Amino acid sequence: RLWDAYTANTHVAAHVCELGHKRRVMLESVCEELSTLRIDFDALCGEVEQPMGIADYLVLATLFDVIFVTNLPQLDLSDLDTVRRWISFVDVMYDEKIVLVIDSHKPIDELLFDHGLDDEELSRKLLGSKTDIMGDEYLAQTVHDLDQPGDVQYHTVADQQHVDEIFAFNRMRSRLHEMQGRAYLSSSDALNQDQLIAAAEAAGAPP
Repeated sequence: RLWDAYTANTHVAAHVCELGHKRRVMLESVCEELSTLRIDFDALCGEVEQPMGIADYLVLATLFDVIFVTNLPQLDLSDLDTVRRWISFVDVMYDEKIVLVIDSHKPIDELLFDHGLDDEELSRKLLGSKTDIMGDEYLAQTVHDLDQPGDVQYHTVADQQHVDEIFAFNRMRSRLHEMQGRAYLSSSDALNQDQLIAAAEAAGAPP
């Protein structure tokens, strides 16, 4: 409902986009007038033929001010690659001040299905995977960066063992909460903040 309210009286169409490494991808729902994209979670972070990574997310952040993500499932540790892509996507959007609107199957605080493991067990499980999911880069941020929310560091996959994945997920969850607020909307570069807030209120969604 929010997408329909926000893009009412505008033209929405499919758009071929050149992402990272000059890879061309068809984006199904683009509103150029509002610099807005609607994209399904599986296309954004899922195990498709050519999964997206940080380079792709950075391109999306330069092309769009507002991104709607549909069908965000509860994330499962059995699919670490997808979990990490989502963390990276949110980190890039936050750092670039992109307005993110999410259609999720679960509330933010219930996004990760942890199989009943405690933080130490989760860390061992997450850090035990050596899968190269980001190509040449892996988005990482250490605990002391919590006081500097925009200070994102990029490391090679070889540095992956230094990443506290549980902290990264919790940081992502905290950022999603922050990105729902008016203060974050006001800090973004989106030109249609008032229109998005009005559409959210009309659709009964939080601003």
